[in-house]
Amino acid sequence: HHACCTNKMGPATDDMAVINNNFEVYGVENLRVVDLSSFSKIPGYFPLSSLFMYSEKAAQVIIDKYTDDTEHCTNIVDDHHHHHGLSGGQIAGIVLGCVIAALLILILM
Repeated sequence: HHACCTNKMGPATDDMAVINNNFEVYGVENLRVVDLSSFSKIPGYFPLSSLFMYSEKAAQVIIDKYTDDTEHCTNIVDDHHHHHGLSGGQIAGIVLGCVIAALLILILM
């Protein structure tokens, strides 16, 4: 059993949609869902490979948002107190960490 298909992806005009095509949750600022819950159908026998492709797409969407729109980019401070925007690798790492956490939760259920 794989938990999925519970958070519909769709346009804001769809009353049943929970997230948009940028993985953003409607009505909640700064929250994205990147897991099997937003799939429309269970993807075959072993959904992990589909989830990896899905998370790669989500990582690219997030990277594109923060590399094109620096006004909203979150800043982090390194040991030398210099400010840097999040790099693509850092964002991808955050998304991958979330995917791994979601997988662990599914495994432990």
